[in-house]
Amino acid sequence: MPPEKLFRYRRIHTEENSYKILARTLDEVRTPMIFMAASDSFNDPLEYYFSSTIDFNGNVDEPISVLRKRFPNITNNTSNGAYLRQLVQADVIEKAKTAYKNGITCFQEECDTVLSWSHYADSHKGICIEFDTTKDSDLASIQKVEYKDRPPDGTSLIQSLVDQKVEENVDLILSLLDAIIITKAAFWQYEKEWRLAKTIESDEDRRLELNAEAVTAIYFGLKTPIEHKEQLVAETKGKLKYYDAVPNFDNYSLEFNKY
Repeated sequence: MPPEKLFRYRRIHTEENSYKILARTLDEVRTPMIFMAASDSFNDPLEYYFSSTIDFNGNVDEPISVLRKRFPNITNNTSNGAYLRQLVQADVIEKAKTAYKNGITCFQEECDTVLSWSHYADSHKGICIEFDTTKDSDLASIQKVEYKDRPPDGTSLIQSLVDQKVEENVDLILSLLDAIIITKAAFWQYEKEWRLAKTIESDEDRRLELNAEAVTAIYFGLKTPIEHKEQLVAETKGKLKYYDAVPNFDNYSLEFNKY
């Protein structure tokens, strides 16, 4: 079960126009409607990989030969165990992730994470949106991200492909993708992230409309312009709770006062 409250850090304007609030941000607080991003748009290029402990006792020519028949577009001549993983990563995983749970949106457990304000809320010039997970069925199915030192293990998938057990591959691929989607490197654990993943068949599907009561508050950053605060309050008709960030000079942290 997810926490009752989860948060999304958002920028609220583009670099080209600092006076106009982004349409997606307005949609998120008004409708509310969130955008399901593609995994290749994430800010960590190390995501969506898997590890492997596969060992062919130095004899990898035969398994690579088998895999080349499945992946004729691969031209690298390297013959080592690591390359087996590259074959599967480049073909199977890359293709599968474009068709399976290929829309992802991210939430965090806390609204006062200074690094997240810097990374995702335009260096404290944006906002943090509070969601009530009990008000929407999609949010109730959200999954907690696991932080680990190694990516999920794809050894069984590689071995299955080498053994040409095609009937087992689909389940192995989907199981591995499920694990990959909610696994991040340990150095990201300060985010305390939760993810909602769905299969997207068209660009229109990337816009997920939530229950109207799902958004409950907006937190303004230390540098959020006053005109943007006023516009967001007006756009949401004053129906939400609003908070202003203030610095705690004693311990490098953030606190929030009612706006």
